[in-house]
Amino acid sequence: MMVNFGPAAACLIPVTNLELSRTAWVLDALGAEGKNTLTPAYYESYLKGKTTRDEESRTSLEIIFNSVLYDVGACFDWGDITHLPRELLDSESRDIASAYQKKEKLVMKAMERTLKSFTEETP
Repeated sequence: MMVNFGPAAACLIPVTNLELSRTAWVLDALGAEGKNTLTPAYYESYLKGKTTRDEESRTSLEIIFNSVLYDVGACFDWGDITHLPRELLDSESRDIASAYQKKEKLVMKAMERTLKSFTEETP
């Protein structure tokens, strides 16, 4: 199962926040608690308990939840790459290699900036 980033909720931190480390810690803790407490309760109580009626459906749910994939490229959308398929459709082109080649430098620079941001010290 591929995780869809389209409808994902966002949390905005105002520029006036002077406690970024603390804010990040709290958000991380809340996210972990949701993953460790809410997700299992939803999975066990609702999905496996109320919506599935047979063992085969429960087994299918286990397969789905145990094979989750995260597309990092879709998450960060480096160089606006997630719009490439739509751009090809709009232009009625099938030349994905050429379309990617035109974006490749932007994608690579954006990836480098992201990686650099992970290694930089915050003030």
